[in-house]
Amino acid sequence: FCSPTLNEDALKLCLAIAAFQRRDYATLDVRCAFPYTSMPKGTEFFMEIPEGQPNSLKRKTHMIQLLKYLHGTRERPMLWFSWADDVLQKKFGLTQSLYEPCLFFTMDILILMYMDGFLIFGTRQKIQWFLNKMRTLFEITSTVYTHRWSL
Repeated sequence: FCSPTLNEDALKLCLAIAAFQRRDYATLDVRCAFPYTSMPKGTEFFMEIPEGQPNSLKRKTHMIQLLKYLHGTRERPMLWFSWADDVLQKKFGLTQSLYEPCLFFTMDILILMYMDGFLIFGTRQKIQWFLNKMRTLFEITSTVYTHRWSL
């Protein structure tokens, strides 16, 4: 059930490469990332009816069946990572590092994935390409874009 997490050494290496090459960088967060993943076939997940729902629904014998994962389930981080990994490789044509599963790249761009956020290093055009493609698939809550390093 564990999702890969970004290794500190990989982050430092990517920061050093990006600074040395004077690459632009940006960050983005995906809003409500976990519901993008579906439940695996044969999995059923139920929850109590939340507060604020009409009293006619609030019976001890009634439950809600979830069709998508929410925060608070053990499986959600790994399923989100697997789904995002598939999108980055198959739809965006990125290569996943053999040594750091949270690092995706081409010759022009480095992408670090951490939970539902991304750190992107590359040319301005390549970063904009990535941001535009992400916006077609996800609702993005915040994007911070920096043009150049100050060393």
